[in-house]
Amino acid sequence: MDYLKISERQRLYRAGSIIIREGDSEQTMFILDRGTLGVFREGKLITQIEKEGVLFGEMSELLGGARTATIKALSDCLVTVYTGGIDRIVRDFPEISKKLIQILAERLKDTTERYYAFKVKVTKKESASTE
Repeated sequence: MDYLKISERQRLYRAGSIIIREGDSEQTMFILDRGTLGVFREGKLITQIEKEGVLFGEMSELLGGARTATIKALSDCLVTVYTGGIDRIVRDFPEISKKLIQILAERLKDTTERYYAFKVKVTKKESASTE
C-alpha cells in the first residue's frame, strides 16, 4: 500500500508514491490538500501540481478512457479521494461540480491562450520568410 488512510476520504501518500498510473482505468478523482505532485507522461515530468484544492484524475473519468498520465507524490501529499464514477461523485459531493467546471474553464482558457500565442508566432515567422 502506497498510502496511509487518514479518514474515509483522505489519504496520505509518501514522497515517491504513485497515485495514478498512466494507462490504468479506474473511477477515482482526487483533490490535493497538501504537498507537491508530479505529472508524468511516458515517464517524463510535464508539470507539477502544488496548489491546494486542485482536482486531478478527472480526465479519464470524464472522457471514459484510460489514465493519460502518471501522478506521483514528489513530497508527502495529503489528498481527498472521490470514487464511484462521475454521476455518483457529482450527486454525493455537489461542491465538486463547481470545482470541476472552474478547473475545466481555466484549462480551456490556458489552452486557448497558448494556442493563440503559438499561432501569432507561426504567422510572424511565415511573414518574415516571405519578405
